[in-house]
Amino acid sequence: MRALILNFLQGRSSQCESKKQHGAFIGLNLPLDIRGTAFQQRVWQALRQISAGSTLSYAEIAKRIGPPKATRAIAQTCDANRFAVAIFCHRVVKNDGSLSGYRWGVECKRALLQKEERYL
Repeated sequence: MRALILNFLQGRSSQCESKKQHGAFIGLNLPLDIRGTAFQQRVWQALRQISAGSTLSYAEIAKRIGPPKATRAIAQTCDANRFAVAIFCHRVVKNDGSLSGYRWGVECKRALLQKEERYL
């Protein structure tokens, strides 16, 4: 997965040659069979609904899916996400908008967000 993300960031993915293809690549509108608890499934579904170039805080996601004080559980579920290209945990930030943990590194998270902004 890390190699796929790095290729994407460096523009070496043939799927990223145009804006239209880029949108399809980061959207991956495919049915996924990802195993997790009911709570994890709700979190991951909420993450898939965050638009490219947008971010939500852990607290905002907790308020959307409940319980509203489950920010740590949201963060742990993001960390458990092994499908970064299809489930957009890089689009989740702290309440103040700053970046925090990302399974593949905060620099990778920053680069993904910057790349998305350039394509919008």
